[in-house]
Amino acid sequence: DSLGNIPGYLLLNQSRDDRILLHAPEHDVALHKLSCDPLQIFLRLSPLLSPKLLETLYRMGHHDEIIFGDAHFPGESCNDNIIRADGLRIDDLLDAVLPLFVLDHVIDQPVMMMGPLPEDKADPKIAADYQNVHDGYDEIVKKHYPDTAPIAQVDKYDFYDRTRKAFAVVMT
Repeated sequence: DSLGNIPGYLLLNQSRDDRILLHAPEHDVALHKLSCDPLQIFLRLSPLLSPKLLETLYRMGHHDEIIFGDAHFPGESCNDNIIRADGLRIDDLLDAVLPLFVLDHVIDQPVMMMGPLPEDKADPKIAADYQNVHDGYDEIVKKHYPDTAPIAQVDKYDFYDRTRKAFAVVMT
């Protein structure tokens, strides 16, 4: 999952409220806001969401983070909780996950992606590709959470450190 030769890596922070829509019954308010019964939520689940990914989203707690990395991301060497989503695109998974995931409102930027290296910024084509990936992800986040801050870009090695601490890594 990349645009040109630009890798796609994304990190989401779980809300302090721990309100994933699959956490019934203590979250009936969230279910009622959807104006439908719980069965309707399951009927609307994206087929891109594997049982393991749904279980992982359900198990995540306050301030937990989940990483979405493309096939070239070193997720396997950074984290033991790997979810395979081979052949899927990060942007499609993001669009499928965000209706079930409450972004952390306590931190300023709950969605981050690995930023370009200095040498990538120096190449106008690569820099433009990075910006296109960033803007595409940001559009999806804004669709589900219009008031969320723009996606932060994190240094590559800081992103790897966060990956080591993340609850899970989804590899596309």
